[in-house]
Amino acid sequence: MRKPESRPRKSALGDRSDRFCVSVRDANIQALEFSNAELGNKQSDVLEEATMQQRKALDGVAIQNAIEKRDGHALAEFYAENAVLKIIDRNNPPSRPRELAGKAVISEFWNHVCGREMEHKVDAVVTEGSRISLTETCAYPDGTRVFCAAMIDVEGGKIARQTVIQAWDE
Repeated sequence: MRKPESRPRKSALGDRSDRFCVSVRDANIQALEFSNAELGNKQSDVLEEATMQQRKALDGVAIQNAIEKRDGHALAEFYAENAVLKIIDRNNPPSRPRELAGKAVISEFWNHVCGREMEHKVDAVVTEGSRISLTETCAYPDGTRVFCAAMIDVEGGKIARQTVIQAWDE
């Protein structure tokens, strides 16, 4: 197998110093040719896309911001299409947890939760590899408190699975 070549070459357009050509030889021959201006535009496009992806990136801070701002839409965007959210609480014990499957169902859930008149505060966030865990305290205007602990599994930059354990004031 031959090593890929990466050097300026004479192209079909002539020997122009403002052209860049990459030739890869293997079973097939492929050539890409860009002028300096085109290459600059492509680099700018890639940088802009990377910046947008970084802004949308799933991390503990992004989740914390969405929770504390009560932004159900932003929370829903973090989930994969086939994500599963498991909720364990007094009404949904470990032997029969509530399971929400799919981004659309999870989105409805978060829009409902974030639409309630209450305060959300993320107390702690820990990220380790492809997992994010957090604790959250919530308060209703009538003084009722809720505590929540969550473990999140991330795959491909999206939430694939999340388990939430919550306890409410009686």
